[in-house]
Amino acid sequence: MFNKYWYYYNFFYNEKNYAQEIKFINNNFFKLKNKLILEIGCGTGNHTFNIYNFGCKINALDKSSTMVNIAKSRLDINTKKKIKFINKDVLKLNVLHKHDAVLSLFDVFSYQYDYEKVNQFLKAVKKNIKNGGYFVFDFWHAPNFISNPPKNKKISKKFNESKIIRFTQPKLNLIDSTVDIKFKFRIINTNKKIIEFKENHRMKYFFIDEVKLFLENNGFKNIKFYNSFSKKRINIKTGKVVCFAQTK
Repeated sequence: MFNKYWYYYNFFYNEKNYAQEIKFINNNFFKLKNKLILEIGCGTGNHTFNIYNFGCKINALDKSSTMVNIAKSRLDINTKKKIKFINKDVLKLNVLHKHDAVLSLFDVFSYQYDYEKVNQFLKAVKKNIKNGGYFVFDFWHAPNFISNPPKNKKISKKFNESKIIRFTQPKLNLIDSTVDIKFKFRIINTNKKIIEFKENHRMKYFFIDEVKLFLENNGFKNIKFYNSFSKKRINIKTGKVVCFAQTK
């Protein structure tokens, strides 16, 4: 996963409003200041540094060593004191620390594409959070994906002196509620040399009721769901649901 995609990752998502998402959490769920946060699936640190801006200490976790190394390269003398980037698969995580809150954003939960992985994921979260601690994550919303299946997409952008094209081919699997995504990248350099590579990702979409049941069975309470990072009502067109919960 993200074997070669990592090099262009920030480039393709540079318009995503990471700061606004963290601001929404701070304004609507709990105050981040002085909290010890575990971030699961930190990637290159785009959410991490925005969490830091609210006065937190952060243990930021990702299973991609390349992503973690990029994130580490962004640290400076001040952020090094408050942020620790860790190369670790959350499904293999024991007790790292009892954190005040766990954040897992940008579809990380939907990468847990079978029920065994979902339970492993939630058990790891529960072990690393204080009693009454906060858990915030997002996931793909099943009604939207079933009623409006994802379509093939082509994005073309300039990257330095090159042109890069990303082809996305999703395949919906109704039996196990997953989406198999084939990414194909074509980089055309200034000398017209063409480089191509492919990556396959499997994602899972969820119904709200099943996520609630998973959380309750793994020791969470006060469970609330939101239409992405907004206060709009959730409907069939909601593509992403944000969930807030606390440990019992």
